[in-house]
Amino acid sequence: MQTTNSIKGILKDSAGKPVANAVIMVIDAPQEFSDIASESNERGEFSLLDSKPGKYTIQINHDNILVNKEVIIKPNDTTIIIKL
Repeated sequence: MQTTNSIKGILKDSAGKPVANAVIMVIDAPQEFSDIASESNERGEFSLLDSKPGKYTIQINHDNILVNKEVIIKPNDTTIIIKL
């Protein structure tokens, strides 16, 4: 039985500064996914629950700009950094 984790991340812009108030959505996952969206806080942090290791495609919506990113979650990952 696999353990349930969270995708915890920090969203940063190209200069390395946190991106607040972005909506992060899972659009493809290796299993059914119940918590499909999160909003980044003022430190750029977000969390998506009920995730398992594997390859995910997430969509980031910030200031009406949509960006798709592929991320791979490994069994012991605690936080991923995503740069726009």
